[in-house]
Amino acid sequence: MNKRVVITGVGALSALGHTIDSICANSPEQNGIHRRDPSAYLRVADFDGAGVINGRLKRKLDNFTFYGLCAADMALKTSRVLDNDIDLSRIGIFVGNCLGGWGFAEPKIKSLHTESVEAMGPYVATAWFPAALQGQISLQYGLKGYSKTFSASNVAGLQAIGYGVEAIQHGRADVILCGASEDLSSSYIRAILDRSIEPCEGKTSVFGDETPTAFSEGAAFLVLEEYESAKERGATIYCEVSGFADHFCADGKDVNFVLKNNALNAISHPDSPYLFLTDAAFEAETESMNCLHNDIRAPLYIASGREHFGNMFAVSGVMETACAAQDLSHGATHPQRFDACGDLSLSFNKVLVRRISKQGSVSTLSLASV
Repeated sequence: MNKRVVITGVGALSALGHTIDSICANSPEQNGIHRRDPSAYLRVADFDGAGVINGRLKRKLDNFTFYGLCAADMALKTSRVLDNDIDLSRIGIFVGNCLGGWGFAEPKIKSLHTESVEAMGPYVATAWFPAALQGQISLQYGLKGYSKTFSASNVAGLQAIGYGVEAIQHGRADVILCGASEDLSSSYIRAILDRSIEPCEGKTSVFGDETPTAFSEGAAFLVLEEYESAKERGATIYCEVSGFADHFCADGKDVNFVLKNNALNAISHPDSPYLFLTDAAFEAETESMNCLHNDIRAPLYIASGREHFGNMFAVSGVMETACAAQDLSHGATHPQRFDACGDLSLSFNKVLVRRISKQGSVSTLSLASV
């Protein structure tokens, strides 16, 4: 239960870049302004994933699985965990996904209704559902360990990381490959998202109104290991995942209490200053910060990467975690990595990453340099 869990591999791709280095090199002050446009869709461009999967396999997959496979491959390669003699039944896969594989399924369903069942194609059965990525990663690398897929809206990616940490701490796995992936190629999904940002009476969540931002696609994956094992094999340690909290708020009257206690439960070093990457799109998140400041001894610096990365659904929390881990591997990160309004003169070696969903879920992850 007291095992320290660290990040030893990072992989990511998005509209900002096709590697974690290129994504981190894209500063918010250069690229954040147009992401305030809620009608914009930020798509991954000119990415073929060469060397990860072949064209024959790619034709059987939805883009969210394709993106996820590529990000997972980057994370595994940077971790070098498969270079060692390791029991593959002790490596688990924890995946977050919100939108599923509608880019693959939509034209097949259209063919079913306009042509015949023979025109539909057999692979839609294995390509459309959120767990498709988990299964494909398992097939690609022969990983047979304790695995799960989460589909709890925007919090799913952080849940994949947090519960992956707990799986290692409870001895269910030695290594967890965790992350999230989303694809926006489906016109059906984009039509639903367009409607979701329209004002509608009675549509407000328990966390209040949500400020719309541009929708974005991509994937981000991490490799988690127990600290002593990672150190023994000479792995590059990016940072420690030092805390995790996952709560649900069913009633608007409990919002401040739930948000405050969720953060307090995730904070592992209450006397240290944190960079707190919040889900500032929800008005309740901003209001809860005042309550939180009164209950902790150390200062919190509030920032948000929502305008920089766009609304990436399950990926957003993982993407911010990946970028923070990349910085923390060098000792510290700074607010302007995520937020154009951030103070470049400040640096932090501890980070909180939070995501909340309209349905009432809230998850917070705590990171610390090692």
